[in-house]
Amino acid sequence: MATWERKLGLIVPSWNTVMEYEFQRMAVPSMSVHTMRISHTADTEENLTWMGTQVPAAAKLLAHARVGVICYGCTAGGFLKGPGYDQQIIEPLEAKLGKAVVTSNSASVWKMLRLLGDRRDIPGAGRLLREA
Repeated sequence: MATWERKLGLIVPSWNTVMEYEFQRMAVPSMSVHTMRISHTADTEENLTWMGTQVPAAAKLLAHARVGVICYGCTAGGFLKGPGYDQQIIEPLEAKLGKAVVTSNSASVWKMLRLLGDRRDIPGAGRLLREA
């Protein structure tokens, strides 16, 4: 059985074929990427909201693989519901699973702020890079 220093759990919409590939491509040799999919067939507000309700079950299953970080990679949900929506997903999962959780939106905001020289802590976002 292979052993990795770092394991990343990734939750993506079922039709997303880009994020999984990109994460695997960027991962260092000592990192593995483990993916769960949530059924997604239409970019409607109703469907994107429903996907958010499925994240806890997907994250619980990824935790079985002893991943260090879980990333919910659905940017559309966060853009639709606003910045607080990502925190509504992140905080309860971190408390329940005892693992760092990040969304693709929060990680993007954290990276952008770092590039601009802002050093404020964005809850969850920086963990993707530190603990993956």
